[in-house]
Formats: sequence, C-alpha cells, structure tokens
Amino acid sequence: MRIVILVITFMLVVPADAFACKIRVGYPEHLDIDTPTHYYVVKIKKAAPDGYSGIVLRSFGGYFPAHHGVSIEFIQNEEAHAICPRQFSAGHTYLLQSASESGDMEVSRYIGINISSSHERYKTYVHDLAAAVGR
Repeated sequence: MRIVILVITFMLVVPADAFACKIRVGYPEHLDIDTPTHYYVVKIKKAAPDGYSGIVLRSFGGYFPAHHGVSIEFIQNEEAHAICPRQFSAGHTYLLQSASESGDMEVSRYIGINISSSHERYKTYVHDLAAAVGR
C-alpha cells in the first residue's frame, strides 16, 4: 500500500513531460568541426508560433552572411528521439547549426549544437569555429 501511495505522489509531483524527453546533458569541451559553414551566431528579434526572425551577427562562411536578416524555422517532421525540443527567446543570441543553402534558415528542434550565448561553452565554440575558418 505504501508503494502505491509513493508512486501516485511521485506522479503528481513530477511533470509528465519529464518522462517524455531528456535534456542533452553533456556538450563536448570543443567542437569537432568538419563544416564550420553550417554555424551562425544569430540574435533572435521576434518569436512567432511558426518560427523566428533574427539577424546573423557572425557567419563562418555559410550561405547567410553577417548582418543579414533571416527567418528561422525548425526542420519539418523531425523525429524527437525523446529529446526535449528547443525554444529560442527574442532578444537573445544563439550559436545555431544549419545546413540550409537557400530560403529560410532551418535548424533542428532536437539535435545539434544550438546554444545560447549564456551557455558555458558558447565562447569556446565560437573560438573553435573562427579557428577552423582560418585554417
């Protein structure tokens, strides 16, 4: 009886979505970069239900140049693999990974290195990308 009460209490206290997804726990110390052109530093200007708009602050040689306004959307019909979806906030800057070569910037909602400028690895990753472009 005590176990049943404990399980019911646990289920009431812990949100259901905690069972549905996992947050990426570890980020590598440095990026292993094959294609630095797939990364951008982007400031999110506006968040909308169907995507985001922002400005590219730094490009590492990819399709979207620096100081270019972009529409950002998540890859359609992407499989979640039990990973929590990412959300971006207006007014914040992110390092985004996108292989888009035309149209809108498409990013993964679940995988890849899409991190906020407040993330502990942000500066290291931007430095890694800049060094990779300089090679």
